[in-house]
Amino acid sequence: MRERPVITIEAGRKWAGFDLTDLWQHRDLFVFLTWRDVKVRYKQTVLGPLWFFVQPFLASVVFMIMTVLLALVTDRKPQAEPQGANARFRMQG
Repeated sequence: MRERPVITIEAGRKWAGFDLTDLWQHRDLFVFLTWRDVKVRYKQTVLGPLWFFVQPFLASVVFMIMTVLLALVTDRKPQAEPQGANARFRMQG
């Protein structure tokens, strides 16, 4: 029975397959593929690529409104606070 040879795989010095000079040399292909993906993604929307900026803004506005409403609701304190509840909070310290 023959012994199998030992194969050693070592990493190169550069990051695997990523070279900025290649990206710069083929920047026209990179721009074309990126623009194609953007067009395909937002083709069905009414606002088109503008939706890329509008959607996060609207999500932030809705989140802000919900946070303000939650703060207003939880800001109200009960008229008479039971003594036992206050003592429990002090013991948890």
